[in-house]
Amino acid sequence: MAEIISRRVLSVHAVVGLGNPGKEYEKTRHNVG
Repeated sequence: MAEIISRRVLSVHAVVGLGNPGKEYEKTRHNVG
């Protein structure tokens, strides 16, 4: 169970680290990059 949660967290961080392209994310906290 803990392994699954850890993998999910890592996946989310990877996506957030790249930033989300598109105007819908332009002014949100999701667009870190």
